Amino acid sequence: MMNLSFSVCTVLSALAATALVPAWMSAARADETSASFDQRLLTDTCVKRGDAEPKARIAACSELIRLAKLAAPEMALAYLNRAAAYKATGRQAQATSDYAEALRRFDNLVDDNQPVAQIVYQRAVAYQALGQVDRALSAYNEAIRLDPGNPVPLVDRANALLRHKGQIADAIRDFTRALAITPNNVDALMGRGDAYGRNGDFALSLADLNLAIVLAPNNANAHVLRGLANSRRGDSQSAATDYDAALVLDPRNMDALINRAALYSIAGQQDKALADLDAAIAIRPNEPLAFYNRGYVNFSRKDYERAIADYSAAIDLDPTFATAYNNRCLTQVLAGHNASEAMGDCDRALALTPGSVDVRDTRGLAYLKMGKPALAIVEYDAALKLDPKRALALYGRGLARINMGDAKGGASDRTAAALLDDNVNEQFLMYGLDK
Repeated sequence: MMNLSFSVCTVLSALAATALVPAWMSAARADETSASFDQRLLTDTCVKRGDAEPKARIAACSELIRLAKLAAPEMALAYLNRAAAYKATGRQAQATSDYAEALRRFDNLVDDNQPVAQIVYQRAVAYQALGQVDRALSAYNEAIRLDPGNPVPLVDRANALLRHKGQIADAIRDFTRALAITPNNVDALMGRGDAYGRNGDFALSLADLNLAIVLAPNNANAHVLRGLANSRRGDSQSAATDYDAALVLDPRNMDALINRAALYSIAGQQDKALADLDAAIAIRPNEPLAFYNRGYVNFSRKDYERAIADYSAAIDLDPTFATAYNNRCLTQVLAGHNASEAMGDCDRALALTPGSVDVRDTRGLAYLKMGKPALAIVEYDAALKLDPKRALALYGRGLARINMGDAKGGASDRTAAALLDDNVNEQFLMYGLDK
């Protein structure tokens, strides 16, 4: 059936902030002119300071790029860091353009015969930002081989493995290697804490995240990740406290807003959930997850037209967002929209995620609402092949069988479903499909 839950945000790795200039790059002389001194200040803001505000970094990097007086490695880094700053301010088109230009320049700098670890690493950052994850991982591997004592590429490779490949054990291994090099590495502690939480190892997760917060009490993202860990272990109150703390530190923290909205929605506080999601979208209007989650809230309020608009916005921003297609399919059916258009969304969701039980459930429910029980049975059979104990699919198939005149088979399916979940009929009652 339709995915009746929020999607939550996880914090991006350090590469999303900035890639700092290495020590071997050019430094200003003591006798420099005022003009070159100004350039040094710009360079400090653009490529050296990790705490520079995104707008200040954009301004500094833009001026350095205009002046075109930087050495080639620093110029490539200026594009890379301006791209990250653009991304942080929601200007995705400019970010993508700069990441591509940075990658082009790093490609020209890499000497396969004498590769420099820092250049190889920075190229990996650009690859990952452009969604070329396999190339990024290959470049991280090379950077780590060239400089095995540097924890930064280890942390970023771990984050790529965790967030894009789902390789939790490998990510934990890399985070642990980084912590062996720098035991108080906050980024590594945050990443490993998140990985442990995804694995259900909550004691280890909280130990890492608690230490990260002790070491960096003003790091909003550390509070967000601890909030996620608490939410995963069912402690919504502690999760809410963490998200609140993150938003005190950083009122524009997208992850905290989206994840706190999820807690509000689960608690039935839909107005508060909408307020957080509206704020998130105002901060970053190109974030598909925020629109998707707002669509879910509007759906739960039975405001189907607004839900459809939000799911459409999420799909426009991410045409591969399978769950958004899935949910828009059902919402269109319930809103009485054109059936063929609705099933087009269901078809797209199935093409993107052919092994999804949720998609099969949605298709079955949609066909039931459209008065096509034979097609609903086909979908529910496919869902039950994937998960024989899927209560929703059993109950839906039972309704479809009854509609086809098979009262005995339908009753059997409904009884079996109720044994698995005694509240299974409630979702069908929501859609007017049961008595």
